[in-house]
Order: sequence, then structure tokens, then C-alpha cells
Amino acid sequence: MRFDGLIGNAELKEQLSSLVDNGRLPHALLIEGPSGSGRKTLATLLAKAAVCRHSDGAARPCGVCPDCIKADAGTHPDISFYGGSDRARSFSINTVRELREEGYRLPNEAACRVFILENAQALTLEGQNALLRIIEEPPKHLRFILTCRSRFELLETIRSRTFALTLGGVGEEEALPWLRERFPGQTEEDLRTVTRLYGACLGTIAEALADSHWKDSLALAPSLAEAILAPTESVLLAKCAELPSRDPALVQGVLRELRLLFRDALTAKYGQSGRMSPSPQTADKLAASLTAAALLQLLETVEALETMQRRNINHALFITEACAKLRAAVGR
Repeated sequence: MRFDGLIGNAELKEQLSSLVDNGRLPHALLIEGPSGSGRKTLATLLAKAAVCRHSDGAARPCGVCPDCIKADAGTHPDISFYGGSDRARSFSINTVRELREEGYRLPNEAACRVFILENAQALTLEGQNALLRIIEEPPKHLRFILTCRSRFELLETIRSRTFALTLGGVGEEEALPWLRERFPGQTEEDLRTVTRLYGACLGTIAEALADSHWKDSLALAPSLAEAILAPTESVLLAKCAELPSRDPALVQGVLRELRLLFRDALTAKYGQSGRMSPSPQTADKLAASLTAAALLQLLETVEALETMQRRNINHALFITEACAKLRAAVGR
């Protein structure tokens, strides 16, 4: 299988190539990964590979056969997209009923039909249960590709009947050529900084560079980290409250920057060089004020908060939890 346009994720590509090349691709796939990791890109590539007419599986999607051309234009009658919004429970049971009815119709041109369900974590519980009925016993001509932030946002019954694929960030040196080509006006230092900050998820990086909101992360994360050292909880709570409720990418960026800060502080604590965060002064201040055990606990806490935030927790509850957990990590 060919993966034109999808950077990184070498192990996943090798796994998928083996399945596609040998005609063993499961009927239902679940692609998980953070925003900007390439979920839609991979789903579209797999759909194109499924309808591609090339006889050699290793050459699919070929990009030149009639089915690939129509798929590229978004007009292939056997590739359908459902969902799209990532708002909680915005993917209704009525949409699932519609796709179930449509799914039993035979393909128009290709050997199979492909349904891509974007942001499946937004399915209502009723919608997931309704979807389960057709995923359990699908028509032979039908393939499902679900995308989501995390498989654990879906019912276990859905997870157990799909083949999960996990997308991650790409390596920094893989990301930089792609970014240099698309953002020639950005400095090398800024490109490297934003790549580290957003975990090398290219879509999120591109979005951040387009409006420079990543610089807000750099401003907020150090002040939030220093607020952990304050004697009273109100200082940290006020800083946590500055995390925007309508910009999850920025919140994720702040959490990633915090993780880099705590990592650098731990490195400094042991007298080692090599800083990853753009705020070395804050890292040094944390190293001077906290024990190595506390810094380790802060790293684990931030990882837990990242998982919590990806699961679309209520923002007000997230702020309260973040404040309490960060204070507890340093014994306050």
C-alpha cells in the first residue's frame, strides 16, 4: 500500500501494508490519534486503496485509475463520509439509521463500499448501539473506517469489533521539511519550538502556525508552572482558569509545554544539560524549589491531565481537577 501525504508512523504503515497487500484488511477499522495526527488523511487513503482497481495491492491507491481519480475529487459514489463534528454527542442515532439503510445497497462502481465515520467519539450512546448491529454482521461489500481521538471514548462492544490503529506525532526531523515548505516565512527556531510543543502532530502545528496561538501556550505555561509554587491555592486556580474552554488545541499545547518544563527541571535537578522547553529560566526555578520526587510526580500528573482533557471532560471540572492534582503533586 502507498501512503502518499501521510508522514511518519512507520510501524503502522508496515502493519497496514501487510494487510492491504495480501487482501486481509478487516471490515471495520478504528483510527485513533490526537487532533492533527492525520486521522482523516489515513482514513481517506484506506478508502481509496479499497476501491482502487490496480491489481497489485502494494501499488494501491494508484492515483490514476478512474476510482482513485473520483476519490481524489470527492465524487466517488462508493465512499461516504458521516459525522465530522467533535462536539460531544453531536453524532446522532438518526445519522446511524441513515447509514445502516444505505449500507445494504450494493456498490455502484467499485468492488466494495466504504463508510468513513469521522469523530466517532461524538456518537451518542444510542448511536453506538445502533451502529453495533451492522458492524457485528455487515454486508460483505461494506467496509467501515471510524476515526476518533481515543478508542476508550467508545463503548467496549464497538472497540472489540474493530481493528484499532493508533496514530502518533511524527519525528521532529520528519516534520521540519514539511513545515519549511508550507511556512517559508517562519524561522527555524520557531518551527522547532512549535513542533516540540504540539507533539509533532502536523495538522495541529499547521493550525497553530496559521494564527500564532501557539505563542499563547508559551506565555501561559511558564506562569502556570510558577503558580504551583505559590503558598495559596487561589494563585494556581486563577492561572488554570485562563485555559480557554473553546480552544482544546491551546489547552493541549499548554499541557505539553508544562510536560517539557517539568522534564527540563528534572534534568537540571540532576545537573544535566539539554533543554527542550523554550522557558529554561522557569525550569531552573522549579528545579531549585522542588524535589526530584515532586518533579516526577508533576510529570505523571500532566500525563494524566492530558488523557483527561482528550476525553472531552467538562471544562470547569477539568480546571478544578487540574488545580487540585498539580497542588497534590508537590504536597500542598
